[in-house]
Amino acid sequence: MSHYVTDDLTNLSLTSTYEGSDAIIIGDGTGLKITHAGHATLPTLSKNFALSNVLCVPSIKTNLLSVSQFCKSNNTSIEFFPAYFLVKDLRTGATFIRGRNKNDVYMWPESLSPLTSFHAFVGVKALLIDWHRRLGHPSSCILHHLITSCTLPLSTSSSNIICDSCLYHKSQWLPFHVSSLKSRGPLDLIYTDVWGSASITSTEGYRFYVIFVDHFTKYIWFYPLYHKYDVSLIFPKFKFIVEKYFKKSIVSIYFDNGGEYIKLKDYFATQGINHLTTPPHTPQHNGTAV
Repeated sequence: MSHYVTDDLTNLSLTSTYEGSDAIIIGDGTGLKITHAGHATLPTLSKNFALSNVLCVPSIKTNLLSVSQFCKSNNTSIEFFPAYFLVKDLRTGATFIRGRNKNDVYMWPESLSPLTSFHAFVGVKALLIDWHRRLGHPSSCILHHLITSCTLPLSTSSSNIICDSCLYHKSQWLPFHVSSLKSRGPLDLIYTDVWGSASITSTEGYRFYVIFVDHFTKYIWFYPLYHKYDVSLIFPKFKFIVEKYFKKSIVSIYFDNGGEYIKLKDYFATQGINHLTTPPHTPQHNGTAV
């Protein structure tokens, strides 16, 4: 044999389609089609052997090694005996592999096949957070299932972990900075927001509520609503009560871009109230009232 031959394309790396017209000729004169060419690796406990110029022939019955190519590319020698063969280091004479003769065919040891399962033996116990990182940052439920089912050694019995990487990468928004809005007295700035609809209607038929928070005093006013658009009816009443209580006028009001407040813009203009709104899709800016 002048080439290596395999029947499985998945055994190869750096593959390319074979464009030549050659074929593998077997004993009865039949030619077996070559579909691809590439490289492969044969692992052992002491060394990984490189195989270059490997041909993929899907119809062949078994994989074949070229003794000449193997010895040249891996700096080894192969000694054949009636019942077995030895692969040795050409420089030191150390034996890498011992294979057997089966039905007059020298067989590569099955235990060294690339498809053989490999096992890792752990001798040092690790922290739960270390297993979390080694296993690719799984969720807590999956992590505990893996530890239990695979009997992974733990150095402590702690069941809770805090992974900074998971917190950073699962966060949808960057932290919001402290608001720069200031107030020097009551009613200088009022935060407001509407919540609803509730899944359960109150005994009086309410499904929404509106909240008003004074930035300076942190006083809170709460009003239940039948509908979101009832804000346009509630706000004038709220304005009358608080302005009479504090004996001054509302200066600014801060809200999101909800339609229930947009309807009040003309009213704000006639009353001399400055209205501020959050940027689109960032209700966190109105966090005082949310």
